[in-house]
Amino acid sequence: MPKDKRLTVSIIIPTLNEGKNIKCLLSHIQKNYPICELIIVDGGSSDNTVSIAQDFGIVVHSQKGRGRQLNKGAEHASADILWFLHADTIPHPDSVNQIHSKMHNKIIVGGGFEYNFNTSSKSLQFISWFSNKKNRLFNRIYGDMGIFVRKDIFEQMDGFQESHLMEDFEFSRRLKKIGRITILPHQIATSPRDWYKEGFLKKVSKDTFIRMAYCMNVDNQILYNWYYGVKR
Repeated sequence: MPKDKRLTVSIIIPTLNEGKNIKCLLSHIQKNYPICELIIVDGGSSDNTVSIAQDFGIVVHSQKGRGRQLNKGAEHASADILWFLHADTIPHPDSVNQIHSKMHNKIIVGGGFEYNFNTSSKSLQFISWFSNKKNRLFNRIYGDMGIFVRKDIFEQMDGFQESHLMEDFEFSRRLKKIGRITILPHQIATSPRDWYKEGFLKKVSKDTFIRMAYCMNVDNQILYNWYYGVKR
C-alpha cells in the first residue's frame, strides 16, 4: 500500500432499541466523518432505531448478539479499516484523522481510544481515569473504547467470537498476538446509564467477577445468566 494513500474507514455500530441515543451519534458521524462508510447493524429493535438509522447509513439486520452483529457489519464493509462504535458513545471529532495517522504504520494492527463518562460524577470520572491507566498498562482494548482494526487482519482472525459476553476482551487478547495495538488519547465520551441503573459498587463488583470467571473458563452462557439475572 503506497505510503501517501489515505486509508478508508468503515464505521460499524450494533444496535438494539437505541432510538433514544442513536440519532446523536449518527449526526455526529455525519458531521465529522462524512467520507466514512457507515453501517448500522440492528439486532431486532422494537422501537424506532431502524427508521432513524436509515436516514444516515446502511442498515443491516442480524440476529441479536453484539459479536454476531459486529461480524455481520464487517461482512458488508468495504474499507481498509473497521471501526466499531457503541450506540451510546460520542467519539472525538478528530478521531478518524488519528486513526489514519497511526494505521499508516504497518506494524500496528489495530487499537482503540481512551474513554470518559459523559457525566460530572467524580466517582465515574475516577473510574474512567483509572481504567485508562490500567488499559494502557496491560495494553488492552474494550468495546466502549471504539475498537479499530485492519480489515484483512479482522478477516484473518475470523472476526469476533459470537459469544454472549466478553467478545471484546477475547478479541483484544487475540489481536495482541498478531501485532502491535495502540490506544489513542482522543477520548470517547460514553454514557454512564448502566452505572446509574445498577449503582457504583454493584457495577464494579459484577464486572470484576465476570472478568475473573471468564478468565477461569466458566461457560459463557452461565456468565450471561449471572450478568443479566436470567433464571433457567
